Amino acid sequence: MRIELPPLRERREDIPALYDEFLLHAAKRYNRPPPPLTSEYLRRLMAQDWPGNIRELRNAADCHALGIGRDAMSTGTGAAQSLTEAVENYERGLVADEFTRQEGNIARTSEALKIARTTLHDKLKKYGLI
Repeated sequence: MRIELPPLRERREDIPALYDEFLLHAAKRYNRPPPPLTSEYLRRLMAQDWPGNIRELRNAADCHALGIGRDAMSTGTGAAQSLTEAVENYERGLVADEFTRQEGNIARTSEALKIARTTLHDKLKKYGLI
């Protein structure tokens, strides 16, 4: 028996449900709260061609859960982030999440992240977290 499954670009109505499911799984896998999905963001997801099909959609959800790559889609520029921007966004998310978990305690946060307190303090200032 042969089952034909059309490409994702031909079944755009499935994108919101699939993306939401992938995003929830990614957030759980990375131990992060699922980021909110705006209608504008979903509209942009549905407008893409998805040449990588379902795997590309799943990767996009992973990046969204990690805070990587959101800016290009949310601003509508279509420009991909540079590696430096992606790393900074990821680092900002990690530092902010741990700082919140540690209730603003710099010493405990630096221990949890395994970085020097002075380095953590610099990152907190850099990202506007203190």
